[in-house]
Amino acid sequence: MNTFNESRLIHRKYRDFFEIVASILELARNTCVSRFFLVKNIGTNSRHIEKYLDILIQKGLLGINYKDGKVLYKTNEKGLIFLRHYGVLKEILFGINTDHPMLVAEAIAPLRGDRNAR
Repeated sequence: MNTFNESRLIHRKYRDFFEIVASILELARNTCVSRFFLVKNIGTNSRHIEKYLDILIQKGLLGINYKDGKVLYKTNEKGLIFLRHYGVLKEILFGINTDHPMLVAEAIAPLRGDRNAR
């Protein structure tokens, strides 16, 4: 995916839980990001983003890293699985094509042999 082509979608006024979760995970996909970076790019406030971060960390989709005394967040393997499934669902339900081809078999493959991935 590009540097986040869906950012225009992120700044819509009404977004559901899954859109915001996917936005956070996508922004933290390739690099560690700060809460400030997420607030700025998601278009919400710090208190709101904190609730999402708590859920994502608790559910094991997002990891915490520390650098120079700062807390940074990075999408982990379970979060990447979520993003693959989310992309497949968008494709199936809305015909929204992501920047890279998404195969249903590829998205569900990790769930076949790994009970911890659920």
